[in-house]
Amino acid sequence: MVEIRNFGICGATTRRILDDEVPAALAFRPELTILLVGTNNTCNSHALTEMTVFRAELLAILNAMKNVGSRLILMTIPPFCPELLLERHDRKAYGAFPPEERVAAANRIIAETAETASAVTVDLHAAFLTGELSGADSYLTNPANSEYRDGVHPNRRGYERMAELLADAIRSHHLPCSRIACLGDSITYGQYMAGAGTATGDTYPGQLSSLLNRL
Repeated sequence: MVEIRNFGICGATTRRILDDEVPAALAFRPELTILLVGTNNTCNSHALTEMTVFRAELLAILNAMKNVGSRLILMTIPPFCPELLLERHDRKAYGAFPPEERVAAANRIIAETAETASAVTVDLHAAFLTGELSGADSYLTNPANSEYRDGVHPNRRGYERMAELLADAIRSHHLPCSRIACLGDSITYGQYMAGAGTATGDTYPGQLSSLLNRL
């Protein structure tokens, strides 16, 4: 039986995960930790983070979990629909470093840090780049496939794809998975989904639980 805990907090940055999610996850003592972070650090104009700070905090999260014997999976930041993001955030707030470039820089750091921490990388960004991001078939929640002008959070298909990618990574790397901690922001939390904030329903932790418990 696989037990998964969803520690995701809406709006969380690397700092918030370190302060609030890591202590709770350490008490759970997971065999495997799955981390998705960076969307708020790079796209939320109220939470922008210098890349040197992002790198240091990301490594601190991974090391904290690794030090209690947890294996690690680190996901890259998914793409977003710029036109929808900028309906909520003023482009001027990003200065000379627009969100598209911030995400690209953070994903390079994620790949490098995963190697440093011996974490398995799941390239969510590449997996979501299929077709038009703002189209009906997109993995992202947008007006063509929902009632929301979002463009950042996955829809149910997106969360399903995340769960499939993670299950494949767990199997192919022979990772332990009886106790899994999922750390992250509102994407991990499961914005708009049935079971939001839990490892049930349509969230990626919920769908991953269903996949792994079928084995």
